[in-house]
This record gives sequence, C-alpha cells and structure tokens, in this order.
Amino acid sequence: MTVFTYHLIRARFEAYKNGIIHLQKRLADQGVKRIIWMTPPVHDDPQLRLNGYNTVLDRYAQWLFSYAKKQSWEIIDLHFPMRRYLETGIKKDPQFRLAADGVHPGELGHWLITREIVKHLMPNFPIESTWDDNLRDKPKLRQLYTLVLKRQTIMKDTWLTFTGHKRPGLSKGIPLEDARKTYDTMQEEINNLGF
Repeated sequence: MTVFTYHLIRARFEAYKNGIIHLQKRLADQGVKRIIWMTPPVHDDPQLRLNGYNTVLDRYAQWLFSYAKKQSWEIIDLHFPMRRYLETGIKKDPQFRLAADGVHPGELGHWLITREIVKHLMPNFPIESTWDDNLRDKPKLRQLYTLVLKRQTIMKDTWLTFTGHKRPGLSKGIPLEDARKTYDTMQEEINNLGF
C-alpha cells in the first residue's frame, strides 16, 4: 500500500466518522425523537469473498457499533451477524452466497437483515432460526415478502424518476400520484394478510 493510498483510506474513514456524528447532531437538533443506526450489511466480493471490500466494512461497522454504544445511541448490528452466517455457509459450501453480485442481498440476505431489526424492535416476537423455517411455519410470509418487494420496487423507481436520477439501466418509474395510489392499494393487501 502506498503512502497516498493509506492517507486516502484514512481520510475517507475520518469523513465517514465525522459525517455520522454530524448527522446524529443535525437529527437531534431537528427534534427527531428516535434515531436508529444500523451497521452496513456484509459485502461478499465475487473474487476475494470476505477479504475484499468487506474488510473496510468490518472497520466501519466496528467503529459505528462501539461509538454508538459509548454515546448511548440506538444501534442495530447487521454486519457481524451477516458475516458470521456467510462464514458458516462458505465453510459448508464454498459457492454459498448471500448476494449473487456481492453487494445486493437476495432473499436470505434480506431475511438476515430483517431478523436483526425484528429482534431489536420486537424482542419478544417469535422468529424462526432460518428463513425456510419461517416460510414453512408462516405460509403467508411468502405473499408478504412478494408484496413488500413489489411495492418497494415501484416506489424506488418512482422516486428515482421523480428526482431526476441519471444512473443508467434503471427502470422508469410511474408518476408519483399513481405510485401513492398503488402503494395504498398494496398496503391494504398487506394488511389483509393478517400480520
């Protein structure tokens, strides 16, 4: 590693830390009553596996988690539970992945994220040890997942189009007013599932 690279990495890490601290202060100053921080999900580099960019995320997650605890901020650790799950999966099957592209978690990765959030927000809520167990014991869960994913995709595309985002390859969103109506209709379908 060159001296320049070292200083660049260090500068980015300092910018990250300062940005988090600044954002927490801004939110508190604006009267936000509950701020919940989450460590970044795991990154599974297609070639380097957990020894790629994930080592950077390890450092960022470790800092955020320990700093938040010291400051009595509310924090949910997504990174290290996902990392442990991925390490276990790789030991059993070297081809095991939580994200086909290394970045965007699939269904199992989203379940791991959800599991940590649910454990934090609703500690007494019964949650199965695996995603497959959840699907077997709660058959409507697949419908819920499908509806929430569809609704989220519609809203993401709509907001990106509405804000004029220029990233290539994105789907064009529907008009915001139509998206809001679709959102409300889908929310009724979700509510009717009885969760």
